[in-house]
Amino acid sequence: MIKLSYRPIRFEVKGKQDFEYPFDRDKSLSAYLEQAGIDCKDCDIIILGKTEKSLDKKLDDGVEVIVTPKVEIPAAIFVWFGMSAAAAAFWSAVTSVLFAVLSVAYSIYSAMTARTKLPSFGLSNTGSDGIDENSPTYGWDGIRTIQEVGVPVKLIYGRRKVGGAKVCRL
Repeated sequence: MIKLSYRPIRFEVKGKQDFEYPFDRDKSLSAYLEQAGIDCKDCDIIILGKTEKSLDKKLDDGVEVIVTPKVEIPAAIFVWFGMSAAAAAFWSAVTSVLFAVLSVAYSIYSAMTARTKLPSFGLSNTGSDGIDENSPTYGWDGIRTIQEVGVPVKLIYGRRKVGGAKVCRL
């Protein structure tokens, strides 16, 4: 038994026409299609899941033949995909540049506005911003003895030249 099925819409069963013919070893595919009255111009003929090109093929018993219109992809789809890819690449580059510019701008803004105050450690600054300006060990004036409230008393192990701090006990 040979089963022929004509499907006007390729992947739908709705509207299909089914034909069954007894198997004849001498008949080719084209003879079965003529007997069913199916015009196979601009159609795909599918046998056992593969598209058949030759209509002179001899069929085996129990084969199901599906005849359906060819599916063609218009060239506009390729143009659309190309334009979509170009647009995606363009906007990706724009986003990257914008991100870089905003990162630099934020870094500059943070550096100018969010400066943290450095602790004075009880040392009086004379108008300069450096923490080491009035330091008894790191200042430019060399070693000197200071007398201020809140200055820590140095604890030294080994030999080191440092200025002393006057300690007053009341």
